[in-house]
Amino acid sequence: MHKISDIIFFISKSILKKIVELRNKDKNKIVGKELLGEVSVSIKTLYTEYNFSYSDRYKESVWKKVQDVYGKKIANGSMGDISVARVCMKHCDKYIANVSFQTSCSSVSHFFDYRSSDEKTKRWYLNFADPILFVASRGSLFAQDEIQTLEHPLLCAAQAYLTVNNIKGLESYTKVGNIPTPYLFRNVPYLVEIDTQPFVDGEKFSIYGNAFSYYEYNNPGVLDKAIKVRKKCSFSNIIAMAAPSPKYGCYDKDTILEMFSSVISAFKGAKCMSDNNAVEIHTGRWGAGAFGGNEELALIIQILGAKIAEIDNLVFHAITDNYLENATIVVNDIAKLYNENKIESVDSIVNYLYDKKYKWGVSDDN
Repeated sequence: MHKISDIIFFISKSILKKIVELRNKDKNKIVGKELLGEVSVSIKTLYTEYNFSYSDRYKESVWKKVQDVYGKKIANGSMGDISVARVCMKHCDKYIANVSFQTSCSSVSHFFDYRSSDEKTKRWYLNFADPILFVASRGSLFAQDEIQTLEHPLLCAAQAYLTVNNIKGLESYTKVGNIPTPYLFRNVPYLVEIDTQPFVDGEKFSIYGNAFSYYEYNNPGVLDKAIKVRKKCSFSNIIAMAAPSPKYGCYDKDTILEMFSSVISAFKGAKCMSDNNAVEIHTGRWGAGAFGGNEELALIIQILGAKIAEIDNLVFHAITDNYLENATIVVNDIAKLYNENKIESVDSIVNYLYDKKYKWGVSDDN
């Protein structure tokens, strides 16, 4: 006869094994209520059936050069498919705030260089999106969203595909009201290389933001120096994630929760779409530029979101180093409170950050 203690041990072990299995299962797919919609469409189809034009004449000239170099290769079907998913983390405030995962955080001074994924690591790059997906991509604006969609012009074709086909769950919004619905694009051709701070005749220029339009009409040679069709195509994975709309004074709880919902849903989506590889996400100030968001808070929430989503590496581009240092201190304080069972849910982290009275800044006018 088995002892009662042996039976209890066997039952406990079985329950624990089932919990682990369920957690592992969730890691390998985007579960139902988090996935609003997904589709895979051939790059050939996007190019031949959903072609587009830029309203900005200089961007259109770049797109024509891309087609001269890559048009036949794109049209012959050899580039594969772009996978598209739209996600939404419902009831994020109740989500368990397990911040014990050891995400490696680092920073670099340059903007995105779109290093390709390899056999061990799937790399993702942020698109600091408008609530309307790629809304200004074809015009004369030139902030991060517009730069990235010129570097990866078939994102514009993907947007056209989504709009024309009106697929349920894949409406062209990265946010509906205050509910984040980030998009993830996998296997996007990287066709144009852009240096936002080119040297021309020994002088350094910036073509970021409003400067792009100025040089387009006054000194297009600066743009010619900065924007080149790539000699060899590689492929990028893109996360389109909108920052909260600008406000004034201190951050309220709803805004902080909205930021967490964006980050956790987007980062968990990237984790699930990375085929069990290590995941590396490249990001930046996220809303702390034209929107005047608080850079330290933006970094804190992205680090915590990466931990909760179990992202292996988080790489910040062109941020302020002392904000990252301060953000790391706050994250470590929250991790300590979690280990002491004083913080359990995302809602409790929101309350903690709300009490710190983070303030909105001002727009950088770009």
